[in-house]
Amino acid sequence: MKKILRTSLSLFMLLVLSACNLFASPDPAAVSDTPVLRLNVRTRNGSSTFSTVGEVINYEYIITNTGASPLTGSAAVLDSPRQVTCPEISTVGNQNANLEQNESITCTA
Repeated sequence: MKKILRTSLSLFMLLVLSACNLFASPDPAAVSDTPVLRLNVRTRNGSSTFSTVGEVINYEYIITNTGASPLTGSAAVLDSPRQVTCPEISTVGNQNANLEQNESITCTA
């Protein structure tokens, strides 16, 4: 009998607590706008023409921040087997440590 009463009381408390959370509005401080991070990467050959078998074709990777917030840090492109090099972020745009919205950086291989 005690076990049935304890189980019933536990289920009742669970139902009451669930109902409180079901109709409660979320705390505005707990809900934050997550910034949208988005990059656009374009690839193009760095030469205007090439016509010889075995000719080395250099590539450029243009990385543009198309998101809503600045991106901090360095740029890295992995494209095996090519060795890709990117300049420091501080050398483009407004020359700070961020890749701001609509700023681009060009990496080469």
